[in-house]
Amino acid sequence: MTLVVGCAHQGILDILECFKKRYREYPQIVLGGFHLTSHGLGEVESYENLSRLATALLATHSHFFTFHCTGSKAYQTLKELMGDSINYLSTGQELKM
Repeated sequence: MTLVVGCAHQGILDILECFKKRYREYPQIVLGGFHLTSHGLGEVESYENLSRLATALLATHSHFFTFHCTGSKAYQTLKELMGDSINYLSTGQELKM
């Protein structure tokens, strides 16, 4: 199963829990942005918050493809913490499964 969230506006964990409640399992693939950077202020979520998020995302055993609204710095931190469980997907790229 695949979940497309667009921009989750920092609510990806809540969205995943709603998905699990409805379908009794987490999705295999999640496509969407996590909005972890304030583009107006240029501020990124703290390392501690990103670390907690990464731990929770890894616990779902889903594979995440995130978009621009996650923010490049936040994505890099998540990539370091999550390894192959997360990838960046940008305009024009194809996802072949």
